[in-house]
Amino acid sequence: MYIKITYSNGYCGCDEYEYVEVANENEANEYIRDGINNYVFFEPDGRFIEYSDDEEEYEQELEFYQQGCFDYSGWEEISKEEYEENV
Repeated sequence: MYIKITYSNGYCGCDEYEYVEVANENEANEYIRDGINNYVFFEPDGRFIEYSDDEEEYEQELEFYQQGCFDYSGWEEISKEEYEENV
């Protein structure tokens, strides 16, 4: 099956797309879990979370932000033609 993965943090202009061929839905979900670390905005800068001198507070904000990236990201099945146009 051919899928289009959208990695996102929920902010306008921050989406990244990846087109892949996978065997099933489980593989598609695994692909997102493994690939989100390569999403350019997964490690945020000051535009997305404020740096805090309190390390515990910062770690909580970072965890909340990165969980949001997982929540906003997803995949959809696409045609072979759309896949081939974008690979």
